[in-house]
Amino acid sequence: MSKILAKLVKKWAFLSGLIVGLVIAATIVGIFLGFNGMTNVSGGKKVTVTIDPVLYKNESVLNEIEDICDDAFGGATHVIKGDNGGEDGQFIYAFNANENVDAAVEKASNAFAKWTEDYSITVVVSKESEVATIAEGYVVRAAIAGVVLSVLALVYAVIRFKKIGLLAGVAPLAAMLLTGAIIIVTRIPSTVSVAYAIMLSGLVAAIFAIFYLNKLNSAAKSEGAAKSAEEIVVASIPVKEGLIFAAILGVAALAVCIPAWGSAAWLALSAFVGILVATFIGLVFTPAISLPVQQAIVAKAAAETKHGYKGAKKGEKKTEKTQPQKQEAKEEPAPVEEAAEVEEAPVEEAAAEEAPIDEAVEDVPAEEAELSKEDIASIDEAFADEE
Repeated sequence: MSKILAKLVKKWAFLSGLIVGLVIAATIVGIFLGFNGMTNVSGGKKVTVTIDPVLYKNESVLNEIEDICDDAFGGATHVIKGDNGGEDGQFIYAFNANENVDAAVEKASNAFAKWTEDYSITVVVSKESEVATIAEGYVVRAAIAGVVLSVLALVYAVIRFKKIGLLAGVAPLAAMLLTGAIIIVTRIPSTVSVAYAIMLSGLVAAIFAIFYLNKLNSAAKSEGAAKSAEEIVVASIPVKEGLIFAAILGVAALAVCIPAWGSAAWLALSAFVGILVATFIGLVFTPAISLPVQQAIVAKAAAETKHGYKGAKKGEKKTEKTQPQKQEAKEEPAPVEEAAEVEEAPVEEAAAEEAPIDEAVEDVPAEEAELSKEDIASIDEAFADEE
């Protein structure tokens, strides 16, 4: 795995070009075709439930109406729920041409009876061909949310990791653009809920990027001089942790996608695509675009060390610290000499005191010294006789 990553991180220019190319292709497709709303019911049927604005703004009532519609029109191939002109709410359910919806319409209308005396809830079945597009308001809000997420990740990473933290803002933005591009180009059926899948992709990519930058920062500090920039980048990629995290999210998305129907299944599929994209962005693209940045940092540090810039600064600091110590060391010997003089004085006095004793011993005649010895011997013999 490390060998594959080592080759991929060197292809940062190719990977960047690939992402830009897909985004441009998706933009062209989006201009002419937009998202695949899968509501072209040409030859089919469409049930539109329009709710009174008063009821639509009441959250508890709206949830109850939504449950009634989902229960009655559960066989729909696709569902769109969104704003209708900013006032009245609409739920749109698309069916195949041979689908009998009369019983479902009657069931829903009977359930709406407790509100229709005072408010308007209409259920209309139509056969005309119509393509419902995603409301512009949802697109704008999704774009704003994506920008806010990228900015928050960018601010945190720059504070935490300095200049290289700028990559944390690139990762979620690239993931959201690439996810949206793939959904448009592959024509995956989409509703307004596709914004959640795109946002999930950006969030996961931001988590991967910050986790990677944290490991890169630690590795650069501990092994910056021992390894090359490429080795540091590859060693910092959280492959094991990232794959486990992505696998958990991917399995959860597939668990919803496989047994689901209609818009729920397509939403789960879009989320699964977003998770794959986020994994690619977090584990491959972000390390790849960080490689030239890390190479520049390593080259700058090597140049400074070679020219002695850092050494000179450290040497100046050490010199400034050692100069006062040397001056103190020069001033300290004076008290030592004084102490030596003080200590030597008593020694000389002691020698002077011992001098008279030696002179006295030397002045005693040898004969007097011998008589003293004979007297001492006689005294000893006298004491012995008495005993």
